[in-house]
Amino acid sequence: MLPIHNRPGFVEELSETEHTELFGEVDALIAEPTGSGELLGGEALADPAQTRTVRGHLLEPAGDRDAAREAYRAAARRTTGTPERRYLEIRAARVAGGAPGRGEA
Repeated sequence: MLPIHNRPGFVEELSETEHTELFGEVDALIAEPTGSGELLGGEALADPAQTRTVRGHLLEPAGDRDAAREAYRAAARRTTGTPERRYLEIRAARVAGGAPGRGEA
């Protein structure tokens, strides 16, 4: 089983009944591979903020400045690192204003 992504905040929006039902199903699904030793652990493939940062870096040179700005802003809202958040906010502002970034002119 390879769950790829959950929308941030999804679990918090569930009622207690929905939460119990959903995680009961998850527990049932992982019981067999856990019992056989096939499940070694679980870890996120990437921080959701990083996937949005990459999206911004791809959209910006493609000329989709609005989508790039929104991707940077979304990444800034999701990151827990203060330096990364500042970088992303600055990047979003540069894209929004059309100002050149570092190394550009």
